[in-house]
Amino acid sequence: MTGIPTNPTKHQPMPISTTGRLSRTARVGLALSAIILYSAGLLVAAAYVSYKAPIKPDRYGHAFSSHLADRLTAYALWLKSPSKTVRATMPIEKISQILAAASARHGVDSCLVQAVAVWESGLNPHAISTTGAVGLMALQPETARKFSLEDPFDPEGNADAATRLLGQLSQQFNGNVDLVLAGYNSGAEAVNQFHGVPPYRETTDYVKHVGHIYRICKAGQ
Repeated sequence: MTGIPTNPTKHQPMPISTTGRLSRTARVGLALSAIILYSAGLLVAAAYVSYKAPIKPDRYGHAFSSHLADRLTAYALWLKSPSKTVRATMPIEKISQILAAASARHGVDSCLVQAVAVWESGLNPHAISTTGAVGLMALQPETARKFSLEDPFDPEGNADAATRLLGQLSQQFNGNVDLVLAGYNSGAEAVNQFHGVPPYRETTDYVKHVGHIYRICKAGQ
């Protein structure tokens, strides 16, 4: 009986050199496989982290590299934040209570606090901006350090520090909401330099849109 021909390459063992080591081709194949698996793991990890802590879309053409270090710092802070899971399901009502408590504690207009939070994060405590600002009210890491905030993603701490900053700006600019918002967005130094709202499109848009949310809130009180 004639045997059925078989593929001579099928089930061949991995090529071994005469010294008992893997051949160069085999080593290259293993290295490429490891690189592919590593890259796939990085993509999955990046997709997961960006899903859990989404970056706020950029409207102003910031270069990818211009705030890369700030964004990496922001994600590092998010990864080591101890209460990620609890915050992920925090109801809007609880966040509203946190904002109201912060405004009452520091004597800052509650509508101003709410307007900033709504615009900056959509009331998402995990939000990250393209410039590396983090959390409920988009604090920059250096601002968080200024107010001794160890976890800027913590909603209570984030709201408290941001509200204190708004209070300081309100005092500095005599309660002028436009100047307070401009200072929150671009810094008090820029407001002083231009003797008013700085002519940056990002800042003028910020004052316009956050101010609109603020006025809606005031009208509903």
